[in-house]
Amino acid sequence: MTRFEQIERLFEQASALPPDECAAFLDAHTTGDPALRAETEELLRASAAANANPAWEHGALLNVTPAPDSAPHAAFDGPRAFAQYRILETIGLGVMGAVYRALRTGENMEQVVAIKVLHARATGTAAWRFEQERRILARLDHPNIARLLDGGTTPDGRLFLIMDYVDGVTLTKYLANANLTIAQRTELFLAICSAVSYIHRNLIAHRDIKPGNIVVTPEGTPKLLDFGIATLLDGSGPRTLTGNAALTPEYASPEQVQGEPTGPASDIYSLGVVFYQMLTGHLPYNPKSGPVGLANAIIQTPPVAPRARVASLPADLEYILLKALRKEPARRYETVEQLSADIERFRKSFPVSARPDSLAYRLSRALYRNRIQVAAATLVVAAIVGGFAIALRESNRRFAEIRKSPRSSPANSTTPSMTWVAPSRPAA
Repeated sequence: MTRFEQIERLFEQASALPPDECAAFLDAHTTGDPALRAETEELLRASAAANANPAWEHGALLNVTPAPDSAPHAAFDGPRAFAQYRILETIGLGVMGAVYRALRTGENMEQVVAIKVLHARATGTAAWRFEQERRILARLDHPNIARLLDGGTTPDGRLFLIMDYVDGVTLTKYLANANLTIAQRTELFLAICSAVSYIHRNLIAHRDIKPGNIVVTPEGTPKLLDFGIATLLDGSGPRTLTGNAALTPEYASPEQVQGEPTGPASDIYSLGVVFYQMLTGHLPYNPKSGPVGLANAIIQTPPVAPRARVASLPADLEYILLKALRKEPARRYETVEQLSADIERFRKSFPVSARPDSLAYRLSRALYRNRIQVAAATLVVAAIVGGFAIALRESNRRFAEIRKSPRSSPANSTTPSMTWVAPSRPAA
């Protein structure tokens, strides 16, 4: 077992204990290894701070918090650490680091970037996660993912990342301000799926897909952010469990809530929650039921039927959502590509795989898909039948008139009468 796996396991076990029992538990399991205890306690403190933060929705790059003078990053000398950048403002402040908006100048060019810097006191697990995020971002180049531009260590030993600055608003705010149709919301979601599909093909699981980690630009392009708790699936890093500090409860999958290993199937579930919220304006469960109630609902309770939220929602979309939100990972879509393909089938009026197949369903989809041709053919048939009916009615009318007219009589006839006279026979 690696060092990180030891810390992660201790954290999972200690998180499930009452606070007054944690100290005794750590005493018993970290004897002779004070560093192991210190790193586990650090993760527990971070978890407690995260649980106390009401802004669950906001990602690390977007959780804007005023920075008091005593904050750990207050003494950070940005201009000296990043000579080619001019720090413009603090745009994010988290438990382990801060994010700045900065301007890069020189060589007749200007570029606005986001600089994410780890606090000097962040070591152990936090530092490992930061390095993991940097390794992951270095692999990615996709139009719907913020790009990594640079990374390294400041002169005073702080790890940093430099990324494209995404000028936009969170997905939730974008949907609140834009009056989008179901078709437009579906198209936007497909772009998000494209980004998640791409990272899965690169053997990466995001593990924190939520509206707060999706920024939409003024042009309507979504960007997936914050790979702080992402994990590699190729065996190059430790396979991690998901603790309380490493998930957003409302968007977490049942396996995440239960602290089980996670992968692409967990991202598919989170995508289902995001899509559900995009289409209905609600979460699948009641987020006000408290942490324990919410966790139990995610693990045990079926989600509220989407059409119970929005009666006009197409039935096919409801089936798609409910399949993505299956409790059992094996019963969800196997890949994001399959989820996207089903949505595309819905958009083109083909039968979706999430819905039980039947002849009546396939026929209804075929009729709807070809509704223009069916309507045109119906009009042609109606015209033919209508023309035949008119002709038949006119024929019947004329025939009736002929039958009703008085017959011609010899007395009234002006035609000269002709009498036939038999020829006389000659006398014998």
